Amino acid sequence: MARPPALVFVLVAFIVTAGSISWFNLLGEAPDETAHMHLIRFISEHGHPPRSYSERELAGYKSDTPMLYHLLIGIALRWVDYTTLPRLKEYSTDPRRLLIADGLPPFSIVHTEDELFPFQGIVLAWHLARLISLLFSAATVVTVYLAARAARPECKSCALGAAALVAASAQFTFIAAAVNDDNLLGLLSALFTWCLTRAWQRSMEIKPYAMAGICLGMAVTTKYSVVLFPLLVVILLILAIRSGRLNKQAAWSRLAVFAGTFSVAAAWWFVFILWHFNEVRRLGWLIGLIKPFIGGARADASLQQMASFLSGGMLSGSAALVRPSIDWPRWLGQMFVSFWLPGSPLDHPFGTALCGGVACLTVLALAGLLCNAVCRGSSRTVQTAWVSTTAEHPYPYILLVLQVFLLLPFPVLRYILTGNVIETAQGRHILFPATVSIGLLLATGLASWFKPSNRQPALLGVSGILLGIGLLNFYGVITSAFPEPLPVRTTADATEQVTNPVHLPLNDAVELLGYEVQPLNASGALPVTLTWRSTGDSSEDFLTDLFLVGEDGHIYARWLGHPAGGRYPTRAWQSGDVVRDETWLVVVGLRAGAYRLCLRLVPVTATNHPERAPDGGQCLTTLALPNVSIVTGRHVWQLPDGRSGTLDIWQSGRTDDPLPIFRYRATIQISLHAQPSEGQPYVVTLLGPDGIEQAALYQTDDVYTFLVGARWSPGRYRVQLRSGDQAFISEPVLEVRLRQRDFAVPPMQHVVNALFGGEITLLGYDLPERKVQPGGVLPITLYWRAERDVQRHYIVFNHLLGADLRQWGGRDRIPRDYYSTALWAAGEVVRDEYALPVDVAAPPGVYHLDVGLYQVMQGQIHPVWRTDAAGNPLNANSVTLTTIKVGGAPPDVIVSGTLAPEHPRADSLGELVTLIGYDLSVRPTEIEIVLYWRCDAPMPLDYTTFVHLTKAGTSEIVTQMDRPPANGAYPASLWDVGEVIRDVVTMPLPADLPPGEYDILAGLYDITTGQRLAAVGAATSGSLQDAIRLSTLYLPTKSSYVVEEE
Repeated sequence: MARPPALVFVLVAFIVTAGSISWFNLLGEAPDETAHMHLIRFISEHGHPPRSYSERELAGYKSDTPMLYHLLIGIALRWVDYTTLPRLKEYSTDPRRLLIADGLPPFSIVHTEDELFPFQGIVLAWHLARLISLLFSAATVVTVYLAARAARPECKSCALGAAALVAASAQFTFIAAAVNDDNLLGLLSALFTWCLTRAWQRSMEIKPYAMAGICLGMAVTTKYSVVLFPLLVVILLILAIRSGRLNKQAAWSRLAVFAGTFSVAAAWWFVFILWHFNEVRRLGWLIGLIKPFIGGARADASLQQMASFLSGGMLSGSAALVRPSIDWPRWLGQMFVSFWLPGSPLDHPFGTALCGGVACLTVLALAGLLCNAVCRGSSRTVQTAWVSTTAEHPYPYILLVLQVFLLLPFPVLRYILTGNVIETAQGRHILFPATVSIGLLLATGLASWFKPSNRQPALLGVSGILLGIGLLNFYGVITSAFPEPLPVRTTADATEQVTNPVHLPLNDAVELLGYEVQPLNASGALPVTLTWRSTGDSSEDFLTDLFLVGEDGHIYARWLGHPAGGRYPTRAWQSGDVVRDETWLVVVGLRAGAYRLCLRLVPVTATNHPERAPDGGQCLTTLALPNVSIVTGRHVWQLPDGRSGTLDIWQSGRTDDPLPIFRYRATIQISLHAQPSEGQPYVVTLLGPDGIEQAALYQTDDVYTFLVGARWSPGRYRVQLRSGDQAFISEPVLEVRLRQRDFAVPPMQHVVNALFGGEITLLGYDLPERKVQPGGVLPITLYWRAERDVQRHYIVFNHLLGADLRQWGGRDRIPRDYYSTALWAAGEVVRDEYALPVDVAAPPGVYHLDVGLYQVMQGQIHPVWRTDAAGNPLNANSVTLTTIKVGGAPPDVIVSGTLAPEHPRADSLGELVTLIGYDLSVRPTEIEIVLYWRCDAPMPLDYTTFVHLTKAGTSEIVTQMDRPPANGAYPASLWDVGEVIRDVVTMPLPADLPPGEYDILAGLYDITTGQRLAAVGAATSGSLQDAIRLSTLYLPTKSSYVVEEE
């Protein structure tokens, strides 16, 4: 046996590494961690797994999956009081939180100071769950060592190497430090493999097969991905029979023992699901059994697509997916990267280099395995190279390789069904269930490059390299993208940490709890910390307006900005939030004296910020301040006429950053140090990378304040100083980073210009296809424009309505992948591309696509009414975009089978459509004509049918009927080539119609231009240039009518 201290060293290194990652990794920033924690919390609070579909909704989308892992941890954490604060803020549960990151962030949780030590409530439970997961994975490392020792008794160094390589893997360590069911799955799968190695070495014993069944049964109730592993037992028994280690009867008995223990260990989960969720009576055996396991509404998109595939489309929860083209090289590359490294290392140059490092190690290991196999094959038969024949021989390589490949069918199938690379190519789903096989194969391949005496230190050295790569990836790539926690607390003691309490309500939603004035800093700024508390939801953003007022009433210093440096606007606040707002008053050059510190909240929509002390401002205290000297600025400027001076860029009360970075909603202050300008004041602006000037929001003496807005361009900015006709432009002095918005209106296929609520205009849309099958999807792109800063979160509804106004498709959604309207800035154009799903049961026919907006307030839906350009409300809350054909044409419009019109014709119009005949009925007050149109080519637009009664031989119209074909039931642009459309037209006759001969003319025209389709290749003399003369009627004044055909 290898020396225990070496394994202990590996285990300690793993626990220390994973423990540090667990401590420093932000909550929810591991794959699916937030969803796992939701389910654990539900079980912990309720004492049982979800037992109904409504409870599954509460427990989150992991509630559709096996949950042995969640059940064990949830029960272990039942003592935690989840009702105590803090409250974690998830981006997905409240759209207002998207304001914090100005869009959908790469993080699942708004990270605040509530996550800091000492832990309480849900934060404490989260860290304890991480600790239990770490212990599961630590036990996995030990099991890998034991299984590898049993599998390769002739290579003692390989066992330690396998354990060390698994423990040092960056992905394994990262997931081990997170709340993830892969940790328990890895342990149970490793125990299963260990049992298989013992069953191979001790083929006459039954106990290993029984234990293997128990371990694998528990693993299946942790995750379905190992459901094919029973094949390993079957193949092992086949190999044992072929090598003479077992006879067939003994093999069958062992297989029965394995199957029995496997069934017993897994039965609890399947019985539980079938007892509470089966819908066999309603949906039938197949669908009724599939839905509870993988077809529920909370399942992820790829599982829903798989359920749809297995059920023949009856479970179509993911019909809204648009599957992109399959890209196997990209899928394999993502699988490889996610196998070794967590996060998105390829998005970072340093991470790309780390990927190159693990790729080299992988190539060395694979090459070593290949050389080893060739060497074995040259000295033995193929069978003895891959299948051992005695108890002293190693565990078959083929079982190690097969264990890895048995994990691939499900992700491959999910990728084929969804085309989603990120969701399906997750290498950790291969790594954890096959830790023993992967660790042993890697160790064997790498060991083959070294002498037996050097293998253990070499493998430990390679493991050290892997460990270093993992640490560099986490601390150098992953954590570098972490945001600084917001200065927000929701704990009960947060309100007690206020230095100067005032409890001053400033509006219905914001209360000033207190403030703290700190000593002047070395740069000449006065730090003032304001502590706010949210007392309700704010419908608009407010700016903190803090200023020093001298005894003469003049404002000598001022700060205007969003709370928390622009990172936490007031619309994102929740009732009970305690927000620490650090501000800095630039007081360079201030004279000694007494100054009042005053405060007010300014709506962000306010356009003027007066220099004098505003009415309604609250004065917090009076400060006695000393003289503040003027320090030479960092940046020198000089005008062409010789005037010069310096300037400083202030950030967080400091000026020492050579190129400070400012983000959206941040406050920028520039102090100017210069001799007074006689009659020509200095004007300071910021010149962006696009050449557009940004003006200061206001000026207080020689300090200019800017607020980074939505229309600012990202990039480096220069200071432009003007005085009269003199100007100076500096080198870049600061950088602005924010999301680029679009303000130009792009070309679009269809223009709409429907204004909703005076705030948002639906400019138009692109719809490349208007025909779809039931259960399919239609790609559509909407173009929206915000007419002003939208302060509310609206939901877009897209309804596919039948003739009876019943909805047969569409869905309510947040525009452009959760880009809330509350983020839209005035003039911004939002391109919203999505897939419109159609109900699988939609009957064939023509439908209308209806689009609009609504807002949810206190659980009630409030539509956004359309208005005209002047703001006057219209009696409509939606706009009908177009018609859509689902399946075939309306059944009562299309002629099927043999057609025998009363009057056959063969008149072609525009080489698009042919009138193949008509039926004619003349009544005392009207004429009914049934036209039979045959579509010869795709119709470019919706033509209108016209039937005119004219005086014979003239173009003078006596009466007419113009309307869409089939009275609008089947627009021409939806016709399919070869279809024959029955178009019934009833034309009223005037009561004072004089007797005489009259012509009946028919045709099609474009209602927008009046242009008629020209008759082409007319078969009869009755065809005119732009109309078809059907017949001539003699209409006397009495009831007898004579029809004279052409």
